[in-house]
Amino acid sequence: KYGKPILDRVIGVDTPVDVCVTAALLSMDSTIRSNLSVGMPLDLAVINANQLCFARQVRIEDHDPNYLALSEAWSNALRNAFQDMNQITVV
Repeated sequence: KYGKPILDRVIGVDTPVDVCVTAALLSMDSTIRSNLSVGMPLDLAVINANQLCFARQVRIEDHDPNYLALSEAWSNALRNAFQDMNQITVV
């Protein structure tokens, strides 16, 4: 619900797995920020097409430096994008 918009905007059938992983983490970051009942750690698993095992599996804790950097970069990018938009004046 909270993180779905990023998935809808950036994921398609031809999206590379690494881009999907980033989008999934950003989606969870948005959900964690908007829903107090959701929190760390995050368990991430990748299953390749036509396989019945994990290609990758990792637990991301709240102090993970890569996750924190991704979260901060996403927050800054959203803030900057919002500031760069033309504001709508309601008359």
